[in-house]
Amino acid sequence: MIEAPAFVRRRFRERFPGAEGWFYPLHTPNVLLTPEDGRFEVYAYASTAGGYGPR
Repeated sequence: MIEAPAFVRRRFRERFPGAEGWFYPLHTPNVLLTPEDGRFEVYAYASTAGGYGPR
């Protein structure tokens, strides 16, 4: 799990240009889940204030 919001947003935009509305109403992803070998990537939005996400 990578919890680096700026990196995750940048990576998501690089992988999926033009996907601004995909995460509505959660805005943009701020967590990236991926295995060590990088076979896949799962983008998510976590919020401790909201009480949801992989924490």
